[in-house]
Amino acid sequence: TVVPARDAVIFLGEGDGDQVILTRSSSNHVEDLLPGVTADLLLADTEPVTVTVRQDVDGLVADIRAFVDRFNEALDRLDELTSFNPETLERGTLFGDPTVERVRGRLYEMVRHEVAGVDPAVSSLADVGVYLGRGARLEFDEQRFRQMLQTRPEQVQELFTRAGDGLGDYLDQALDRLTSKADGLITRQTQLLDDKQEMLNKRIEHLQELLDRKEQRLYAEFYAMEQAIAAMQSQQQVLTALAMLVPQAVATSVRNLSG
Repeated sequence: TVVPARDAVIFLGEGDGDQVILTRSSSNHVEDLLPGVTADLLLADTEPVTVTVRQDVDGLVADIRAFVDRFNEALDRLDELTSFNPETLERGTLFGDPTVERVRGRLYEMVRHEVAGVDPAVSSLADVGVYLGRGARLEFDEQRFRQMLQTRPEQVQELFTRAGDGLGDYLDQALDRLTSKADGLITRQTQLLDDKQEMLNKRIEHLQELLDRKEQRLYAEFYAMEQAIAAMQSQQQVLTALAMLVPQAVATSVRNLSG
């Protein structure tokens, strides 16, 4: 050991009085210094460091816009998979599949969900500027979101972060019910299709075996038929030869009698 390890020590506050809070950490990553604040200690310094904490509104706006874009992309993909062209009769891969409509319905339920127990004026995505617009696609009113975040920041925060039934937990649970690898709706349907494909493959193998046996039987019957025909042809040649000998024998007998 060249240098014994020591805990990081942080003083929060100014002066030497009771206002100063001493915090120790076994690593340079401190999460309990201030509520909601994580500090990464890069070097030791005895000079005071001022930390300013403020909302990253632009980051929130970017996150919500990305959510809206991904949501609409998912709907576009569903439309593509269930499309039907009446002129060419071309169908999408999942045309007529009821599972797709269930997925689509649940996606719409997600964005229409209202959180109970919060301020009724800020209880859904539509209240903060995220709503279904033209073509049943999500639209984002950035100006309304910024206004609501400025005038009712606590209500907006509770809408998204309320434990259990806030939009954050609700959306996470709703998506998990769709995509969970254990028992999600899409996973169950995929497994059902895999089982159906396996059953059809086994059926194809069984039918192929039947066809192979029938082919062998037909080959055997045709071979036997060819042998029978060959035997008949051989007998026909003998009979033809005998038929040719009979007139010759009769003519010889007549000549003998005439002589």
